[in-house]
Formats: sequence, C-alpha cells, structure tokens
Amino acid sequence: MPRPNVRRPLLKLFRVAACLANKTVSRGGLIITVVAVLTKFVGCGLATWGMGLQRMMQVGVGMAPRGEVGIVVAQLGLSLGVISDALYAVVIFMAVATTL
Repeated sequence: MPRPNVRRPLLKLFRVAACLANKTVSRGGLIITVVAVLTKFVGCGLATWGMGLQRMMQVGVGMAPRGEVGIVVAQLGLSLGVISDALYAVVIFMAVATTL
C-alpha cells in the first residue's frame, strides 16, 4: 500500500502562512471576512423579515459560516492556476474566521 504524500499539505500550509504574514493580504482577509459576514447577516436576515428581530438575527448569524465550500472552491482554483497564493490565503482566512 503506497504511503500518502504528507509534504504537499504542509507546503500549502506554509504558503498560506507566508501570504498572511504580508500586511496587504492580511488586510484583504479581514475586509473580505467582514464583508462576507455582513452580506450573509443582512441577506439572510432580510429573508426572514416578518419573523421578528431576534429570529432575523438568529438566521443571519447561523448562515454566516461558510468554511468547507470556500476551502474546496479555493483549492480547485489554486490547483487550476486560476487564483494566486495570496488570494488563496485570503479565502482560507475568511473560511476559518467565519467558521469559528
């Protein structure tokens, strides 16, 4: 049985960490995260307009996490060469931050 290649995910982790060390990428990650949470909060909250403020907030906050889909799409984009390492790092930061 062949051994799994452990080096590949570790190299991706270090690339993401190096990109996040860049102030521009970190700032972009924070901005994208805030925009992602606000759009989910407002969009999903408005969809429940007649249910009261508490229910609107519950639905909006409950829909904010978007981790696994963002990570899968970012991984596909990176492997196809469609997105850069910096944009990949921003998407990973946003996915992790909204999931926590």
